[in-house]
Amino acid sequence: MRPSHIPSAASAVTTGIFRVSLLLASCVPVAQAEFSAYNDIASGPATHPNTTLYAPNATSSGLMKDIDTGANTSATLTVTQSGVNYESSTAIPSVGTDAGDIFGSFVDFSSGNPHSLAVNGTDFFTYAFSGLDAASKYEFAGTACRGNYNERWTLVRITGAESFTAAHSSGLGIVTAGLAANEVAIWTGANHLANQGFVVQWTDIDPGADGIFQVESRQYTGPTPGVGTGTAGGSKGYALNAVRLKESFIVGQPTIINTPASAITTSGASIGGEITDIGVDKPNITLYWGDNDAGGLAANWDQSINLGANTGTFTHVLSGLNPAQDYYFRAFAQN
Repeated sequence: MRPSHIPSAASAVTTGIFRVSLLLASCVPVAQAEFSAYNDIASGPATHPNTTLYAPNATSSGLMKDIDTGANTSATLTVTQSGVNYESSTAIPSVGTDAGDIFGSFVDFSSGNPHSLAVNGTDFFTYAFSGLDAASKYEFAGTACRGNYNERWTLVRITGAESFTAAHSSGLGIVTAGLAANEVAIWTGANHLANQGFVVQWTDIDPGADGIFQVESRQYTGPTPGVGTGTAGGSKGYALNAVRLKESFIVGQPTIINTPASAITTSGASIGGEITDIGVDKPNITLYWGDNDAGGLAANWDQSINLGANTGTFTHVLSGLNPAQDYYFRAFAQN
């Protein structure tokens, strides 16, 4: 959540942990930004080991993983649905298409696994992302491939974001005309051929003050110029079963690291960090600390102090802490 007292600007954060005692001091890094994370609805032979498997009929919520390292990211994915029917028949997107290139090495589309999420009428399937960093922008991509049905389409809607840029596939399998700016229709009834493989995609997503946004799938029954009868008159559509979330730093933001807590006593410690890149301008530093890691939600930290503008290392001495208690701290740099 972007707190009200921190305006939207280029910024960076890191988190560390220490225990107040005479013997122990440690600093634990967290997964860094600029990650790509994938979710598959059900595991199959092509599911990547670092792809998460959150689904309403299994574990429905949890942290997403960096696809390259397998480390947990700060982003939580929660999947909900109403009326969705899990079906096993599906198709694999062709290599060289957008769907094949984005998801082919990370998400399984093979038949025999419950990968088709049939939606009709008022049914919906929603991916909700939370714990997102106000210092970053995000990119969402998603697809589904049933195979062989011209009239089966899906309406996909992004909500909860402050701003975003549509970057969907181009071609007959994507419709935006006549829809709201946050909506797109995708041809999920086929989508497996070499001239298909369509994806819905939004870039430059600003999650806003609460650090969340959602992407919802429903059946689409509107115009489909150039496909079938020209109207999505099928009995159902297919919710997105393959999704990717990417995070990237805002250009020009500073870069900082924590330094291990030092001078630890039974009631105090020295915490701080180092600015390794000031970005576009000398950043202002705020230190947050407490007995729980509140992540990027500044208002949820127990204590904070503004250290003013800095260009190198920075420290602050804490006092009045409880013995043998784990404490977390986060440095926030903003230019």
